[in-house]
Amino acid sequence: MADGNFTSRIRRRFRRSTTDRMLGGVCGGISDLTGVDTPLVRVGFLVLTLASFGIAVVLYLGCCLLVPERGTD
Repeated sequence: MADGNFTSRIRRRFRRSTTDRMLGGVCGGISDLTGVDTPLVRVGFLVLTLASFGIAVVLYLGCCLLVPERGTD
């Protein structure tokens, strides 16, 4: 646990992406936080939206409103 990678992981926060975005940058922000490719996050979000009968869209809109963009602290 002595390496600096552990402390850098603790300081990461969920921020909407300003560069990797199609609508609000939420999927790009999730991708940056987790390290998963953005297209996979988008496909996963699409599957979640279909499986939850659209409830995931409400969560996405909530994230657009509540999660700040990267670079605005």
